[in-house]
Amino acid sequence: MRLFDTHCHFDFDVFAGDFAAQFQLAKKNGVERIMLPSIGPLNWERLLALSSEYAGLYIAMGMHPYFLNDNSIQTIPILYKQFETPVKHCHAIGECGLDALIDIDYKVQRKVFDAQIELADNLKLPLILHSRKTHN
Repeated sequence: MRLFDTHCHFDFDVFAGDFAAQFQLAKKNGVERIMLPSIGPLNWERLLALSSEYAGLYIAMGMHPYFLNDNSIQTIPILYKQFETPVKHCHAIGECGLDALIDIDYKVQRKVFDAQIELADNLKLPLILHSRKTHN
């Protein structure tokens, strides 16, 4: 069976010690491709490095609502700047969205989310959405 894990935070520290072995184990079990959604500027460089080093890893660049703060609105131009030249292996924007169960100002979440929707639309890329308790 050929599998594509479309949402895996495989770049998190828990995998860092033996990433290559974990990735080979996934491949051995049929997972041929993995999409790594970003959480924000904190892991963009790691995602870019991993996707360049390992065939079968794809990334999504974005800003997850969990990792936003009042200054995140100033980060939007930095995200846009990432795409001034094509970003190899980036096939989506995200993980992005809205979350009513976290203590992040909804207006900040909405502004950052709207900017990512616009970026995805401009680049003709899909969004990887995070949505909790924000609509029926």
